[in-house]
Amino acid sequence: MTYCVGGQEHMNRANTAKHTDFISYGKKLVGKDPSFGHFFMHTLEATSDDDLADITPQIYETILRHSFARLGHRKKNTHLVNIWSPEANIPHRLQIVDVFVDDMPFLVDSVLGAIRASGAAIHLISHPILPVEKKNGQIRVLESMTESAQFESFLQIHFDPITDEVALAALFTELDGVLSEVRRAVAGWRPMLERMHALVQEYRHSPPEIPKPVFAEALHFLAWLADHNFTFLGMREYQLSSNGKDARLETVKDTGLGILDDPEFNFLRDGTERGEMTEQHLAFLDNPEPLMVTKANVRGRVHRRAYLDYIGA
Repeated sequence: MTYCVGGQEHMNRANTAKHTDFISYGKKLVGKDPSFGHFFMHTLEATSDDDLADITPQIYETILRHSFARLGHRKKNTHLVNIWSPEANIPHRLQIVDVFVDDMPFLVDSVLGAIRASGAAIHLISHPILPVEKKNGQIRVLESMTESAQFESFLQIHFDPITDEVALAALFTELDGVLSEVRRAVAGWRPMLERMHALVQEYRHSPPEIPKPVFAEALHFLAWLADHNFTFLGMREYQLSSNGKDARLETVKDTGLGILDDPEFNFLRDGTERGEMTEQHLAFLDNPEPLMVTKANVRGRVHRRAYLDYIGA
């Protein structure tokens, strides 16, 4: 038995800022300090004009120099999150989240969802994809991509300050968890599609003993899902142990993909407890229907904060 969770695909893109004074200021920085100057310019171009309305180029430079100091500090296949507040001489009362990570889908929506869930109002969003070159233990930002360069995703968000230390620590933990789930979801995307295609082929070659119209509809639906009409976030295989009221679904070891690669991730809740099975599963296992399509009763954190779509086959 295979279960997958996900949702319909939707992507947002950042606006581009073209403040003439900011651009002029950034070009001067490129002449003095090329790596930071390019960092400034890439970030500027990924920030909307409205978000920069109350910020001067000098203040923006001060903020970005703080962020630039952490470029290259993350380990391979990890992310780096820093939540900080500018110095008192910055005439804007705000907090900032900096994220350095490999470029991948769902980053912006997922991080914004975590911050908004904390109740903080967001004032600035910037998400440049930086062309960087790593050499002799050093990293520098380039004006454009070259054969020897690679991409680094930088996400900066300005939001209303969270003054409670416990709440601030909770936000950091949430962001760390969200980014880990995004990485697992992206890494598992192609294997999940391949597994879904294999399931469709298995059904075609060995159809279950159910009415042909029911089987045809189920097969068409699974093929439609696999044809990039569904964003697969997680998939896991189960085996049935025992029968009747004693029936239980047990995880098949090492079959988790995406967010379900984490064996501790349970996307169902029975009362206050999370688990692998509910009364609805018992009813499903006791009837000939080939598919179970419903909503998980746990909210997802990747892409959008909503109850996950849940499909069992």
